[in-house]
Amino acid sequence: GGLEAALEEEAEAGVSRVVERREFDAVAEIAQHLPLTVVSKCVGLLAEGRAQMLAWAEAGFNCFGPLDKERAAAGFPVVEGLMAYLRDESLPARLGEDSWGRRLFEAGARGEVAEGKCPVMLNAYVTPSLDTTINAISSGIWLFARHPEQWDAVREDPGLLPNAANEIVRLESPVTAFTRFVKEPRTVDGVELPAGSRAIVIFASANRDERQWEGPDRFDIRREGAARQLGWGY
Repeated sequence: GGLEAALEEEAEAGVSRVVERREFDAVAEIAQHLPLTVVSKCVGLLAEGRAQMLAWAEAGFNCFGPLDKERAAAGFPVVEGLMAYLRDESLPARLGEDSWGRRLFEAGARGEVAEGKCPVMLNAYVTPSLDTTINAISSGIWLFARHPEQWDAVREDPGLLPNAANEIVRLESPVTAFTRFVKEPRTVDGVELPAGSRAIVIFASANRDERQWEGPDRFDIRREGAARQLGWGY
């Protein structure tokens, strides 16, 4: 659809621009550029919001750390600034026409979404979409650079790309872990998880579990079952 076409156009333009220079920073000029450009347009953020998106995303992840740690403590004021930005009553009218953000607030005005939930839902469009995508693209470029034979295989057969993308996420796990609230007592592999506790779910460990993957530390874009990776939590 329209989004797919926009992604392809932006990707083609971005890659053509940097390839002409021969040398470039693949993280800043490819991995960061694409999601920042596409997500900000889809969400309808203004220029000042777009400029802060990376800082917001970084602070959001840093806040998951221990409260007494410097990076977590520094992240909270940044996230508070993000929420103040999203709760600004003038924001909905300033979002791009027919953008996800504008349509979300319009749904709130119609009573289809609780209005107080709209800023929080908009945040779900803004921050989680960045670090994960940037990390995955960066990892993919790095892995292909280290394994040119795998890159040659993709160039010869672009049909391998979907499996390659899953293998990149499996091997490098853009989000290494999240915690989950234990609502009811459970026993997992002989370990008691009491209700009300938190369990850390380490996606990176699952994705390199030798019981699930043959040669788990090997990058293989033809790996059978690469789509079973748990890099996104499911």
